[in-house]
Amino acid sequence: PEPEQPPTKLMVWDDRSSRFLSEFVFEAEVKAIAVGHEKFAVCVESYVFVFILSELKFVEKIPTFATKNGLLSISTEEGDCVLAYIDPKGEGYVGVKNYGTGKTISISAHESALKVIQLSPNGERLATASEKGTLIRVFNCKTGERLHEVRRGTQFMQIYSLAFHITNDWLVATSDSGTVHIFNVSNGADSINKRSKLSYIPFVPSYFKSEWSFAQFRMKENNSESQAIFRGADFTVSVANDAGKAYTFKFDPEKGGECIADEEIDLPVSYTHLTLPTIYSV
Repeated sequence: PEPEQPPTKLMVWDDRSSRFLSEFVFEAEVKAIAVGHEKFAVCVESYVFVFILSELKFVEKIPTFATKNGLLSISTEEGDCVLAYIDPKGEGYVGVKNYGTGKTISISAHESALKVIQLSPNGERLATASEKGTLIRVFNCKTGERLHEVRRGTQFMQIYSLAFHITNDWLVATSDSGTVHIFNVSNGADSINKRSKLSYIPFVPSYFKSEWSFAQFRMKENNSESQAIFRGADFTVSVANDAGKAYTFKFDPEKGGECIADEEIDLPVSYTHLTLPTIYSV
């Protein structure tokens, strides 16, 4: 069905009072929205507009690199608000602004165009994936240092979502391969992610030194757009796809490996725009 409102309009809904609080009309189509604990951001073509959530007050307009879908992420926990967006330097760069310190850094994340950027809940880490969909990288948001590089696979795939565990120690990724991958991204010196048996041989190509996912879950639906999240502080993951299916499963933080579904449900509607939410509660 056709939307009731034009793509240039953002409407803010209050779920507690069941009414619209405000609406914002922009000069161009709204590409992406990110809602945090104290601020929310709207990506419109080559700019990101930032607002105070509680007051619906405009804060600033930040230049960004124009992309088809617009990419944004914002921290969701209490504390310094951190915003990530595509840096105007290019399609492989991420700008990270800390509103507590007032500092902005630019991170050269990938050589190719970015597909997904995701901050950890506290805004300390940033996960990125390019349109190639083979490598996922994790960065320190204060220094820009690369902390981890993990491999989803060898063939090009579309990565649709990345999400951090509340502890920052785990990262879940979904792609159109139909497999949900879970990586360990803790600060420990010894990674527990899978590696090739040849990884410890000097001078082998970098491919053989790659870290692969620690745990995996395979949906029945391939080539479907999906998003996954960790549910709370335990090791439960929920994933939904635009084929109308949702799954919940747990992974073993000691053993990893293949996971099986604890719950499988048919969604009441087809989720065809999982990566571009259009309604948020305030």
